[in-house]
Amino acid sequence: MRFAPGPRTTGPRTLRFRLSKLERALLLATVQLFPVLKAGHHQITKDPKNASAAEQHLLEEAMERQRSEHKAKVTQFLRAEPPFFREIDDDVYLQLTVEQV
Repeated sequence: MRFAPGPRTTGPRTLRFRLSKLERALLLATVQLFPVLKAGHHQITKDPKNASAAEQHLLEEAMERQRSEHKAKVTQFLRAEPPFFREIDDDVYLQLTVEQV
């Protein structure tokens, strides 16, 4: 993936990247795995002996809920219109606004 400056516009600032079709497939496959960490990865304290099971359980529930929300946002983002990917000849261009990045 390489940065590919696009035409200057008066609209929102955008960043444009040139990818191969393989890179696009790998990017989409990787993004579908996001977020990677499981809820149990996070600990309420550095010393597990000092944490109550109830507090740890609440943390894990909150982290799982946040993980689900983030996954839904990423899925919605990739399905949004207009499409972020445009094919020109053998190259694929990914164009995102600064906010989307």
